[in-house]
Amino acid sequence: ADENKSFLCEINRLVNTAGIPITLVCDIAPVDRSSKHMYLSNSSFMNIYEFAQVMNACYSHEGHEEEVDTQTLENEFKKQSLEYKIFNINQVKSFSRYLDAIHCFYTDRPVDYDMLMEFTPEEIGRIAPMEHERWIREHQSMGWRYGDEYEHVPVPDGADERAWRKMLREQMRCHKNVMDGELTKAQIRSHFNDLPEKDKNKDWLPFNSMLRLIRKYDGLRIYRFAAHTDESDA
Repeated sequence: ADENKSFLCEINRLVNTAGIPITLVCDIAPVDRSSKHMYLSNSSFMNIYEFAQVMNACYSHEGHEEEVDTQTLENEFKKQSLEYKIFNINQVKSFSRYLDAIHCFYTDRPVDYDMLMEFTPEEIGRIAPMEHERWIREHQSMGWRYGDEYEHVPVPDGADERAWRKMLREQMRCHKNVMDGELTKAQIRSHFNDLPEKDKNKDWLPFNSMLRLIRKYDGLRIYRFAAHTDESDA
């Protein structure tokens, strides 16, 4: 009980949850793995942390992965707000599910499987909508709403427009691609299909950059099963 109170106090100290529709409750529940193939993706927390650093960096270092070292990735991740660190960590936790859907896995153990060097268009077609759903639900849970007001505020002279718009967007807690209300998977999938290609690409283009960045960490790799029979393919 004392540990639970201490944990909740620490969260409240780090994050002002007064304006966010979220309630923090400490509890213990059994893990349901009935629909999950564990393979070797259940790696250590350190791998998750390193993976999160890569997910944060792959959006800004695409095409320049060879020039970046692991210390730079760590420093950039440390500069992020707690909210964005949580986004990246949750993205990594979801990534095992994405990889499972395309019959791949990540691990830091030596295994005799083909290393994934690039996602195929078919694999992207599966994981991009899944990532979009995660992004939508994550933003909803953190108190974001639909809106594009941040795109219409004049940019001060001398200010970097992209950074200015991002700052406004975060302060207003709104985004043009966020959806409001109780949503079904079908509604989110339809929303994804209707997005402009530029916005769709944000859900998957950085992933191939991620494959190049993740190899900077000793041992941490993504592998593809050599052969897999899927009931849906029968």
